[in-house]
Amino acid sequence: MDRRLQNVLQHMITFQFIIETDSVRRLLAQIEASPLTLFSESSTELKLRLEDWETKRPTIELNGSLVVYIVNDGPDVEVDVPAVPG
Repeated sequence: MDRRLQNVLQHMITFQFIIETDSVRRLLAQIEASPLTLFSESSTELKLRLEDWETKRPTIELNGSLVVYIVNDGPDVEVDVPAVPG
């Protein structure tokens, strides 16, 4: 984890999914176009693997996960989370 986040990390959520290798480039582009920020190490590694998949392997299914860290580094920011009905 990036050392800058160690003192401000509040919450995280993990998405697990199955994706075909020929859809990874589109997923990466959508993440980069969103407000999310990939750690530079993750982005570099994913791009290297993507090049390998595109040149050496047929389309295969991959098990993947995306961990989203929700960061609040403002001391006065409070978010009221509504109760879940039921």
